[in-house]
Amino acid sequence: MSARPLHLRNFPYYFLKVLVFDFEQYSAGKVLSYFCAIVHSISIFLQMHYLVKNFTKETMFQYGCVLTVLTYCVVALFFAIASGNFVEKLESEISSFVWPLDICGEDVKAAILKRAFYTSLVAYITIIAFPIFSVIMFPVLGDQSDMFLCVRVFNEYFTKWSQIPISLYFYSFPVIAFSGIRLPGMLLYAILITHIQMFLLNRRIEQISELSNQRRVFETLCSCIELQAKLKRLIRNVFQLVYIAMPIFILLGAVSSVFVLFFVVNSLETASYFLVLRMGCFFGANVLVVFIFSQSGQSFSDETGRIFDTLVMCSWYNWDKRNKKVLLMFLANSLEPMSITIAGITLDYKFALAMLRTSCSYALVLYQMKN
Repeated sequence: MSARPLHLRNFPYYFLKVLVFDFEQYSAGKVLSYFCAIVHSISIFLQMHYLVKNFTKETMFQYGCVLTVLTYCVVALFFAIASGNFVEKLESEISSFVWPLDICGEDVKAAILKRAFYTSLVAYITIIAFPIFSVIMFPVLGDQSDMFLCVRVFNEYFTKWSQIPISLYFYSFPVIAFSGIRLPGMLLYAILITHIQMFLLNRRIEQISELSNQRRVFETLCSCIELQAKLKRLIRNVFQLVYIAMPIFILLGAVSSVFVLFFVVNSLETASYFLVLRMGCFFGANVLVVFIFSQSGQSFSDETGRIFDTLVMCSWYNWDKRNKKVLLMFLANSLEPMSITIAGITLDYKFALAMLRTSCSYALVLYQMKN
């Protein structure tokens, strides 16, 4: 850990990076991740086997919610473990070219830190909410058999020893729940860092108009183009990770959202206090995941779209021919804002609305099928 560049520690969102990127790079975190992945994978296979042997519509409606959400979280944990080397390279790339916060002056640095404080607060509350939600699932807080199929499965398969796998299952829940937010967290961190650099880039471009020396204008333009190119390369690398995971996660996430919404509507009238609390946690977790994905994609698109407008406002008419040519190249590269899109699905606010509409529609279909 000591070999990492120290200046990232002074950057905003460093604790977010430690949470979502560095968990498996610590020995304890790696052991915990592997252990939880094995325990919950075995649990899912046993529950699937039980469902196939004892399939009824009522059983599927009652336990499908938790099973799909847990499948999503376990797949997310395996993905986080498998992407460890890629994540390390991504961290090295980020630390190799980022501009320091005071490159455009102390006023700009203060504005970034003030803005980052509130963003960090929201991000940390969202990330830490997942392990807190999982604590509400612990056995000491009421019976889980009305929501978790694993209790019935472990009692049938392990008989008098069932309390051991039940305890392992529920007390490892915080790690599994946390893994469900890590991919959105990774995407969010990369976009927040890019957002800061884009903000610095825009401020740097604004300061070009204050320069009268054409050589300094040229050097500043070149440094801005270089940063933009490196940021685009960084985002392309992040997209490689997202593109691999996005189809699987959207499918599992959509199914999970449908089942969670159906479970809430179907069980609300007859549910106990603890069941209502647990349902609220599952529903809140789904909303947070969709929100982070959508907010990250929308913020990225908005900030990259501002570069062109900032360049147009420069006093380019006072520049020499060489600088005007460089400006034209810069404008051409900044014409279209970047977005996170795969198979026609773009991560933005419209994606969140589409997920909500789809979840409500299919949850209503399931509710009508049951009744």
